[in-house]
Amino acid sequence: MGVKDGPLQSPEKPQEQKQRRGMGMRYQVEDILEADFGCEEREEGAPLLCCLVLSADGKRIYRNIPDELARKCALTKGMVLTEEELRGLETGTAPGMNQSVQS
Repeated sequence: MGVKDGPLQSPEKPQEQKQRRGMGMRYQVEDILEADFGCEEREEGAPLLCCLVLSADGKRIYRNIPDELARKCALTKGMVLTEEELRGLETGTAPGMNQSVQS
């Protein structure tokens, strides 16, 4: 099982995607794992990443985000993210999320 990066991909037709966006996709956090760098180590100075395992419409989605951002947003298993929140996590802006630092 590999980690996929980049924008969400869907085999749906563009019209179906527009309809779903209007309804507001929701993504459940199934797990939060340490990101896999494969056989290569994390580069010096590179941020520590975590891998979000999400589910939506019966599909699993994997996203690497900075571990620090996951902590600031207080992400937990079972949490449900909106499409806007997921996009914010991917871009580092995380709108509507709890931005206080968790210890």
